[in-house]
Amino acid sequence: MSAGDAPETPQENRGVLWTAVVLSALALTLAVTVGGQVVGVLFGVINPPLPPLPAGLRELSHQTHAYGVDTWRYASAEAACRIVEAFEALGAACFLNVLPCDARMSQMRNVSVARCQGVLEFSIFRMTWSALVFATGADVQTTEVEVRRQIQWAN
Repeated sequence: MSAGDAPETPQENRGVLWTAVVLSALALTLAVTVGGQVVGVLFGVINPPLPPLPAGLRELSHQTHAYGVDTWRYASAEAACRIVEAFEALGAACFLNVLPCDARMSQMRNVSVARCQGVLEFSIFRMTWSALVFATGADVQTTEVEVRRQIQWAN
């Protein structure tokens, strides 16, 4: 056995072991960081969020124009002005078409009361949505809401 073939000392083995542990920890951290971002993007593509809706709306119809471009029609027994207030409580910016929005609305039929809109950022994407609130009148106070959503897949 020559001098160059001498076995490694236990201290040299520990140095190699610690280097492997540190490199493995760095690789794991990088994989978790990148993997988490990729999973968020994939989840956003597979299951994009719905626009925020007030409680108590009943879906009448749904149309998909393209992936992430949808229109829903909802009905509610709630007064149109209350639906507008609920959208504002959810963070929407609402613009009234009829001023003031009050009890007189219950006597109007087929009137566009307001347009509410909002933006929601998720993952690396952005969703813009709008809601048209209609007082449809009739014997029982009825409100219809048309909600449109568009996902912007590329910024």
